[in-house]
Amino acid sequence: MHAPKLFVIFQVCKEEKQAGAVQIPVMYAVERAAHYTGVSECTIYRLQVQKPPTQRKIRRDKVTLDEFDLCVVRRTLHDLLVVQKRLPTVDIVRKRLQESIQYQGGEKHLRRTLHELGFSWKKTQSNRSILMERADVVNSRVEFLRKIKKLREDGRTIVYTDETFVHSAHTMHRSWQSKDISLKVPFSKGQRLIIVHAGTEAGFIKGASLVFKAHSSTGDYHDEMNGTNFLKWLNEKLIPNMPARSVLIVDNAPYHNLQTDKCPVQGTLKADVQAWCGGTILFLSPAC
Repeated sequence: MHAPKLFVIFQVCKEEKQAGAVQIPVMYAVERAAHYTGVSECTIYRLQVQKPPTQRKIRRDKVTLDEFDLCVVRRTLHDLLVVQKRLPTVDIVRKRLQESIQYQGGEKHLRRTLHELGFSWKKTQSNRSILMERADVVNSRVEFLRKIKKLREDGRTIVYTDETFVHSAHTMHRSWQSKDISLKVPFSKGQRLIIVHAGTEAGFIKGASLVFKAHSSTGDYHDEMNGTNFLKWLNEKLIPNMPARSVLIVDNAPYHNLQTDKCPVQGTLKADVQAWCGGTILFLSPAC
């Protein structure tokens, strides 16, 4: 009850004490309640019709699980997911627990228990990335790691190289700001700079950096970095500055793999095929 209403009741009781009698006869309960609380009689009548608010019962689980039982639940999920590669449902887990720890709880109790243990019912992950990796790719990676390990044991310096780009208007996409104070970032990306460099575990190689302005409008820096530019940078900047007994590691970009004498294909011109063969081409008649 609010403090103003309590004050009204106190004042009425104080007046009745001074008068030595009640102001309203006890047979008029509604009138007395309205007089004491300072509310209308309609409010008192309305309260008589309404049911008193019931206190919400505190949920008490009939089934209790100790630390040992919770470890069994966790191991059951782990066995289904990791060992047996099965999708665990509440029904499957419940049957397993009934056999192992004589679990007597229902599905709702088991769901709450799984949530408390950190499990959640969500979309399963696909194994597409695993299926897409071919056996020859895995073998090549293993062979590469073995060679790198052997080179490092021999004291060789491993040099890594790569290319990237940066816009002249590069900026952060988020910042602290308010409705009145904010920083406007450039709308245009500006000029694009292509960066080529190489480095070891000790840092970048001095004198091996290459930075030049891109002129392509495709938005892909690979159009600017071709085999000719890469070989020129390799011979003029990287190799002269590389440490002795170094091993260069490059990725599988197209301009890192150039064929000096390509094999003719179906669309190759006749003259180019003759030049590649180093002789003349004799066409046999169908009768042959």
